[in-house]
Amino acid sequence: MKKKIMFFLLVALIFSSQINASTKITPNDVYSAVDIINRSLDIFLKQNRISNFESLDINEIGLRPMHVCQMAVTAVDAMIEFQESKEMRASFKIVVTPKEYIPHDIKLLADYLLSEIIRTADELKIDNLPNDKRIFSNKTPTDVFKGFVDIFLKFKFLTKNEEISPNTGYSEVVRAVLDAKSILTTIDSEQRFRIDAPKSPKGLKPANVYQECIEARKGLNKVRKNFKMEEIPIPMLDDFSKINPADVFIQVQIIIAELNLLKRAIGTISSTPIPIAVNGKTPSDVHEQLVLLKYLLLQIEPLQEMMSKINS
Repeated sequence: MKKKIMFFLLVALIFSSQINASTKITPNDVYSAVDIINRSLDIFLKQNRISNFESLDINEIGLRPMHVCQMAVTAVDAMIEFQESKEMRASFKIVVTPKEYIPHDIKLLADYLLSEIIRTADELKIDNLPNDKRIFSNKTPTDVFKGFVDIFLKFKFLTKNEEISPNTGYSEVVRAVLDAKSILTTIDSEQRFRIDAPKSPKGLKPANVYQECIEARKGLNKVRKNFKMEEIPIPMLDDFSKINPADVFIQVQIIIAELNLLKRAIGTISSTPIPIAVNGKTPSDVHEQLVLLKYLLLQIEPLQEMMSKINS
């Protein structure tokens, strides 16, 4: 029954997006909605006597609505986790599919988040949520992305689960690996691609994993270039000493978003798999999965060339 309800919700969101696509929604409008959500969650934090929240420094430029959509869905997942921790009826889980997202789609998600936060506040007897939507200008999708990162992290703090573990990072990277495999399977249904990527050394740190995320994004840009798609700017960092698992988690969300755009270009229709909980993973394990992802991406163009020769 719950799956049917989630299906109807997704259909409603897609249908609403289609019939209102002509309505001009800008990143400023979405940022306004995200702003009131963040200020509402500040009330939640205060109510729970949490005063040590700090925004994550996101060194990104040039992100697209697809990235924002992925981060918004991740924020919804964090909200569900918080609601479940309070033993209340949880929100519907949202699934991201391969499509070209626009600001209007993100606004739908932001409005859904806000309505659920208001419901949650009512059930938890939290009063005085802000109701004044502020007006902004010159906001970009990257600004909106950062706002959703704050929402995600605030829910993690509220759930007393602010430390993102290598287990979580591993589960997320596995989702990206499965997406890459689905792309290769779309190109060649007989799956004539290799998965024997090199193993990673033991004892690696989050900074090493972050650097491998950057390498994976470079690989994605190479594939995008082959498909005549615009490259996504990749952050440049001089100091990796401050990298923590949360930074890695955010990078993987960006990678998953870019894989969804790539799936759309190639014609893969599968949604990104949901994360599967694991235990006992280390940064080296996460790094190894990222190496596998990069290895899979390198095979896309040769596999296409091979299939072209077979079919000619």
